[in-house]
Amino acid sequence: SLEVLPSDVESKMLQNGNMLKAMQILEKKEGEDLKPVLEVKTGSIEVYHGILALRQQETERYLTEHLQGLPDWFRGGTKKMEIQRGVLLESFTEGPTGVECVLKSAASGGLETVSCKFLVGCDGGHSKVRKTLGFSFEGSITPEYFFGLDACFENFGMNDKDVASVSLTQDQDPLAPGFAFNIPFGDGNCLLLVDVDLQQQKEWVTGELDRNGLPVLRQPEVEDVLKVARSRGLGSNLSVKPGSVRWLTHFRVNSRQVECYGRGRVF
Repeated sequence: SLEVLPSDVESKMLQNGNMLKAMQILEKKEGEDLKPVLEVKTGSIEVYHGILALRQQETERYLTEHLQGLPDWFRGGTKKMEIQRGVLLESFTEGPTGVECVLKSAASGGLETVSCKFLVGCDGGHSKVRKTLGFSFEGSITPEYFFGLDACFENFGMNDKDVASVSLTQDQDPLAPGFAFNIPFGDGNCLLLVDVDLQQQKEWVTGELDRNGLPVLRQPEVEDVLKVARSRGLGSNLSVKPGSVRWLTHFRVNSRQVECYGRGRVF
């Protein structure tokens, strides 16, 4: 994906990201320690010679800086482009020469009408643009939940600074069956992801169901993620360096495909 980005964005990402030189797969069988079973060197990947580890917010910051350096042709091109947050798309109407959009300020509730040549809806899984066009979004959602923690781990079984790791575990502990995925950022922190199946989720259920009929889980604590990771052989004394937590989340993964990517001047 780096190849499709503007060169200044690409340069910042390569300068500040962590180039991973290998992908390692580990396995933990019942009663045994975690052991590596396969390592794939990524240095031979064309152009970039590895896999780049970089936080999403940093990628977004570099893209924002690039956009804010471009001329704003909507306002004559004499000023730089301005990114406006907190603006909702209320409706749009396509005409023969452009698209008329009604925008709403989330703060004041005020409405503004904007005319543009094209409308590009990069507005996520609940896209207002897609729904207005009437395009279906067929697919499924995983019953598994994923916990994610960006922190500096101590007494960690996946501590290589330039190797991404995936571990697979089978053991007696109810939280043991599953995987762990680790990406080191090169600044001391790693992003650790673990999955929890429907049986394992019972510890975190709220009693509510989502729109897919699956249980809603409470926000996990740092210790929750560590408990799952310990059960999967990532370190019996695994802990987090105080003050190092940058991100803690939980989510399910959707696998969906929109039926069409655009119509007329709207994409």
